[in-house]
Amino acid sequence: MNLVHYLIGYDPATERIAAQYPVPRQRLVDIKTVVKADADDPRLAGSYRLTKLQVTRIAGIIGVQAYLRNLDYFFQAFDMPSLEGRWTDLAARRLRRSA
Repeated sequence: MNLVHYLIGYDPATERIAAQYPVPRQRLVDIKTVVKADADDPRLAGSYRLTKLQVTRIAGIIGVQAYLRNLDYFFQAFDMPSLEGRWTDLAARRLRRSA
């Protein structure tokens, strides 16, 4: 499982994403203490609701200025499918076509 992490702000009226900031992997160690991650979640695979103070701290760690007004923020991880298998399939198809 290849996880990608985001700081995400949702509009509480529509429950749609209103702000989204990617989190570099090398910053996860610092962020882990800010979100107070569960001991059984070493890869930060869960979803963590954040306070405005936590949002401000994470934004500083990742070098962005988060829009705080009227948004519900979460630190979330998503599974990013590996491209390795896809490239192998694509290469095999191309070889068949050229043969």
